[in-house]
Amino acid sequence: MVKRLLLRAYRNPRYRGKEVMIIGGKIFAAATERQAVKLFERLIKAYPRQTPLITYIPQADSLACPVLY
Repeated sequence: MVKRLLLRAYRNPRYRGKEVMIIGGKIFAAATERQAVKLFERLIKAYPRQTPLITYIPQADSLACPVLY
């Protein structure tokens, strides 16, 4: 389930350039580091028995995929 939600977050342009947290079968996003900290604290209180997956979704133009042969 977490894999599916993570793929959904990477494919959705709404999450680009943001910190993303997945917990409780939901995707949460924060635009700044300060917002991410507040969101994390709120999610830990709301979901005390779960550990969130936290990642940064880069902007589309900042992705680089080197090809090694």
